[in-house]
Amino acid sequence: MTGNLAHGVSMCLKKCSRCKITKPVTEFYKNKAQRDGLEGWCKDCSKIASRKYYSKSPIRREYEKNYLREYRRAGYGNKADYKTRNIEKILASRAVERALHAGVITKQEVCSECGIKLKVVAHHYKGYQPENWLVVQWLCHKCHMKKHRKLTTGED
Repeated sequence: MTGNLAHGVSMCLKKCSRCKITKPVTEFYKNKAQRDGLEGWCKDCSKIASRKYYSKSPIRREYEKNYLREYRRAGYGNKADYKTRNIEKILASRAVERALHAGVITKQEVCSECGIKLKVVAHHYKGYQPENWLVVQWLCHKCHMKKHRKLTTGED
């Protein structure tokens, strides 16, 4: 992004990674996961891609409808079921939220794995037992997902 002064007002610019046109940052949607806080594509390119995605063939729409029906039938979309299956995770997460609010623990500003300053989340690396609820590692979403992939698949 570059800063241009036009009539005494600072205007930041960004180049769209799809159409390659440099535009004001107001022409980009926000995305906290990105370093600059903005999407890589401008709003116009995002709208075109969205229209293309949602104007699929009738066969694709029918497939998605059937998939969603099966997904719900299997109970994956049921919040109550998720809560009963993951009560330890939920309680651990709530304990961290309460501790942060009370000032018992402090949230880091950077990911402890990659060092990038993004939105960080608490990773319960010692598990979800009550004695480990406040033993957390602060990770960005990408590093957090890597850790969970290693835990579930055993990959490096």
